[in-house]
Amino acid sequence: MHYLLMFPAVLRLRRVDPDTRRPFRIPGGKTGAWAAVLLATSSILASLVLFLWTPGESVDWHYTGPLL
Repeated sequence: MHYLLMFPAVLRLRRVDPDTRRPFRIPGGKTGAWAAVLLATSSILASLVLFLWTPGESVDWHYTGPLL
């Protein structure tokens, strides 16, 4: 769940403090950073949803409720 906030933080750090030297580079500039963040965030969100819910079946709240 924390990773959902970590990847968008890359964009915020690049906007708030652009002059700080970082130990990593994202190829493609702003477009590459946005693409990487959207890809990573959507993948994590999809995995969280699919961990809690199986498509085609109803939600079993006795299983899902405690996990949430």
